[in-house]
Amino acid sequence: MKRILFTLCLLTMATAVFAYPLRIQSWNLKEDLKKLNELKVSIDYVNLQTGVIHIEVRNNEERDKIHSAGILTELLPNPAEAYFASLADSAKDDRSYYTLTQYQNFMQLTAAQYPGICQLVQFGTSVDSRPLLMLKISDNVALEETEPELKYISSIHGDEVVGYDMLIRLIQLLTTQYGIDPRITNLVDNTEIWINPMLNPDGYAAGIRYNANGIDLNRNFPMPTGNQHPDGEPWAAETIAVMDFSNAHDFDLAINFHGGSLVINYPWDYTYILTPDNALLIEMALTYSRENSPMFNSTEFVHGITNGAAWYVITGSMQDWNYYYTDCIELTAEIGYDKWPPASNLDAYWADNEESLLKYIEFAQNGVKGIVTNSSGTPIAATITVAGNSKLEHTDLPAGDYHRLLLPGTYQITASAAGYIPQTVNITVPPTGFYSQNFTLQSALLTTFEGQVRTQAGITLSGASVTLNSNPPITVQTDAQGLFSFTVDEGDYQIYLATADNSTGTYPVQIRQNDHRNIFIMQSPIFSDNFESGLGNWTATGTWGIVTYEGSNVLTDSPSGNYSNSQNRSVTINNPLSFAQVVNPGLSFKCKYALEDSYDYVYLEASANGNTWTVLDSYTGTLSTWTPKTYSLANYAGNQLYLRFRIQTDYSQTADGIYIDEVKITGINNNQAVFGDVTSDGIINMRDIAFITEYAIGLDPIPEIDVRPWEAYRITNADVDGNSIIDAFDSYLLCQYISVADYLLPVQSGVPEEVTVPVLTASYSDNLYLNFSNIDELKSLTVSVAPNSINQVNHQGIYNNQPFVQAINNENGAYGFAGYNIDQQSLSITLASNPEDFTLFYTINGVPGSQFVTIGNATDDPFAPEMLTSLLPNSPNPFNPETTLYFTLAKHNTPVSLTIYNLKGQLVRHLVSGVLASGKHSFVWNGLDDAGKEVSSGVYFSCLSTPDYQQTRKMLLAK
Repeated sequence: MKRILFTLCLLTMATAVFAYPLRIQSWNLKEDLKKLNELKVSIDYVNLQTGVIHIEVRNNEERDKIHSAGILTELLPNPAEAYFASLADSAKDDRSYYTLTQYQNFMQLTAAQYPGICQLVQFGTSVDSRPLLMLKISDNVALEETEPELKYISSIHGDEVVGYDMLIRLIQLLTTQYGIDPRITNLVDNTEIWINPMLNPDGYAAGIRYNANGIDLNRNFPMPTGNQHPDGEPWAAETIAVMDFSNAHDFDLAINFHGGSLVINYPWDYTYILTPDNALLIEMALTYSRENSPMFNSTEFVHGITNGAAWYVITGSMQDWNYYYTDCIELTAEIGYDKWPPASNLDAYWADNEESLLKYIEFAQNGVKGIVTNSSGTPIAATITVAGNSKLEHTDLPAGDYHRLLLPGTYQITASAAGYIPQTVNITVPPTGFYSQNFTLQSALLTTFEGQVRTQAGITLSGASVTLNSNPPITVQTDAQGLFSFTVDEGDYQIYLATADNSTGTYPVQIRQNDHRNIFIMQSPIFSDNFESGLGNWTATGTWGIVTYEGSNVLTDSPSGNYSNSQNRSVTINNPLSFAQVVNPGLSFKCKYALEDSYDYVYLEASANGNTWTVLDSYTGTLSTWTPKTYSLANYAGNQLYLRFRIQTDYSQTADGIYIDEVKITGINNNQAVFGDVTSDGIINMRDIAFITEYAIGLDPIPEIDVRPWEAYRITNADVDGNSIIDAFDSYLLCQYISVADYLLPVQSGVPEEVTVPVLTASYSDNLYLNFSNIDELKSLTVSVAPNSINQVNHQGIYNNQPFVQAINNENGAYGFAGYNIDQQSLSITLASNPEDFTLFYTINGVPGSQFVTIGNATDDPFAPEMLTSLLPNSPNPFNPETTLYFTLAKHNTPVSLTIYNLKGQLVRHLVSGVLASGKHSFVWNGLDDAGKEVSSGVYFSCLSTPDYQQTRKMLLAK
C-alpha cells in the first residue's frame, strides 16, 4: 500500500466531542463496574487480574459524576492526540492510515476496478453526513446466490483503528489475488463477503470513541431483554443504518473489530447466562485466535477468548443485538492493546491477523445449508429450528436458501413457514463442510382438531383448560365428556393443559387434515407441593421460607421483606426424585417476581448428582402477575433429579424477590400402565395404533425408542384387551377408544369385548382372495402367507373419516389391519411370483386360526379325497415353550372349541371359540394359561369339540 499522509482540517477538530480516557484502579471490580454501568459510562477495558479499568468520558461533568460515586480516576494518555501531534513529522512512519477521503476513494476505485466481484453500497450516513460504505466481494456479485453471508465491520469506536487498516488490506488481498490464488478464489466464489472498514467516521475524524453526538455506538443497540435504549440515548444514525442493513440481508456470521485489548469476545455481553450456541461460539472464537499467536498465547485470557459478560457486563452491544434479533452470530475482536498504534506497526498487525481473517471466512462453510420451497418449487420465507436450541434461522429470499452454523454432530432440524406443514429431519453434520438439506413444504389446510382429556384409568376430565400455542393462542374448555376442538391450520404445535385441581401438562402435537381424535392423558404428579404444609419437602439456606401471600402459602426468598445484598442462597428438594422408570418428565409452577434487572437473578437449576447443576432458566427484572412456567426434564429421564431455586444478588439495590407456588413434577411412570400410549408421550392417537399393528405382524416400528422385543411396560400398554398377546385386535379397540367418548378399554373396565368372528374362506387364483361370512363384523385381521411374500394388498372399502390402519411385513409375508366403523367390501393379496402351497395363519378379531391354501385351487379337484373333521398330532411334542396344534374341519361354518386341560382335568386355556371354515387349521399354544401366566412342566391334553365331533390328544411340556 502506498504511503499516505493523514490530515485533518481545523473545522473538523473544532466540532469534535472532547472525550478523553481515564484509568481506574478498582479493589472491588463487580461493585465498581456496576456503578459505572448505572452511570452509563463507556467502559473500554477491564483487567480481571489487576483490577484496572479503562473508561472514556465525554466531558468533565461525566468525570465528576464518577468521582461523586466514590470512584477515583486518573488521566490516561490519548493515542489519538499523540498521533495528531506526530503528523508534522510524518517521515518517521513508512506507512500511514487512510484519510476518510482517501478511504472513500479507495472503496470506489476498488469497486470500479473489479466490477465482476465487487459491489459498493452506501448503507447510510453518519451524523455529520459522511457516507457509511459496505463493499460486497463475491463472484456473480450482482446476484443473490445460495451462499453463506459474512460481514466484517471495524471501528464502531472511532479511536480504535487497527481493524480499519486490517479490513482495507483484506479487501486488497481478496481482489488482487482472485483468480490467482486458489484459496482466495474459492472464498470469493463460495461466500458473500461484506466489509465495512469504518462504521464511525465522525469519531475517527475527531479521534474519539463516540460518534458526533457523543454516543457510544456499541452501547446503543436494543437488548435481548426488550430494552430498546439501554444507554438512555436515541438510536444514532450509524446504529439505525447498520441495523437496517443487517435486517435487509441474512448474514450468518460476523466480527466487529476493536482495539484496547487482545481477545475474541463472544455473546452474551449483558448477562452471565450462556447462549444456546455457547460451544459453537467458543469454536468460532478459537478459529480466529488459534491463528493469531500473541492472542492465543495470552496470559490474560485462556487461548485468547472470553465470554463477554464473564469479562465485564455491558448493555446495548452490537454482537448481542445480532445474536438475538437476527440470524447472524457476531463476535467482537479486540486485536491490539494499542488502540491507535503508529502506522509503522501495521505490517506486524497484518501478519498476526491475516490468517485469522481468512480462516473465519472459511468457517462460514460449516453446518447445514439448503433451500426451502413449496410443492411448486418456489422458494418461500421459512424458519429453520434446531431441536433443543432457541436460536432461529430464516431463509433468504429470493433464493430461499438458509445456512445454519453447527458443530459436527447429529441434529434434528425443522423447516416451518406460515401456511405450510412443517417438515422435520435428522441430519449429521460432518467434521468439515456443510450437510445439504433441502425442504419441500406442503400447503397447510384449515382443519378441525379434536381431542379428549382423560386420566390414566380412562376417566374423562371436564372443565380442563386447553391452550394451543398458535398465533394468536387458542384456549378452550373441555365439555362434560372431556372433549374439546378448535379450528386451525395444519402444523406442529404445543398444547398446554390445566385441570381444576391445578394439574398441568404440556404436549407436542402434529395437527394434520383428517386427523382423528387425540386423547391426552393427564399425567400423575411424581412430586407436588403447594406449600400449604410448610417447607417440609425442601432444604433452605439463607432466608428462603413460606409466607402467606394473596391468601395462600407460597415459597419466597425473603419472607420478611426485600432480599439482602450479596446473597447466594438456595432452596433444594430434600430427596432426589428417581426417574429410573419415568419417561417424558416435566416441571411446572407459577411465579411472580421483582428483582434488580440484569444484576439480581433467581436461577432454576437441576442436577443428576447434586454436585453439577444445570441452569434451566433464570429470572430478573419484574414479572408482576402470576405466570405459569413449564419445563421439560427429558434430559433426566432414566436418572435421578435434584431441583433447586437459587437467588444471587449483587452488592447494591434490593427488591421484593420471587414468589413460587404449585410446584409439580409429572411424568409417565413405566410402573403404572398407560393403556394405549405405546410411545409414552402422554397422547393416544393413530400413531400408537399404527405401531401396535406393525408390531403385531413382526415389524420393529419404533427402534429409536424401544427396539423389538419391546420392554414389558410397553407390551402392557399395547395389550389393551389384557390377553397377553399383541395383535391387531388391540389396534381395533384403540380405534374405538379414540372414537367413542365414553368407551373404556377392557383392561380399564374389566369387561371383555364381545365381537362376532366372521368365518374366513381363502382361495387362490392369480391372487389370494379372502372371503368372510359376515364382513361387516370384521374389525381386525392379521394374516401370514409364509413362505411366500406379499407384493400388494387390495383392501377395498370406505375408511374416510374413520380410524383405520394397515401394514405389510414383506420379510415374513404378513399383513394386518384394524378399523372402527368402516365399510369393507373385499380383500385380496397379490403374492410374489411362483408362490407355493402354504398354510394361511390368521387372527380375526383376536381369534387365531389357519387354513391350507393350494395354489391353483386344487381343492376344487373332483378326485381329491374328502376332508374329515379331525384333531391332528401337535408339533413339536414334547415341546418348550410352545407347540402348534392342527385340526381339519369337514364343513363350512362349523362352531369349534379348542381347549387345553391339565392332568387333573382343570381347564387351562381356551385357544379357539368361534365359527371356522372347512379346511386345515393350526393354532399355537405358548404355554400360558388364560390369565397369561406360565404353566408348569407336565402332561396336558388338547380337546377339539364341534356339534358332532370331539377328540382329545396328549402332549408333554418339558421345561
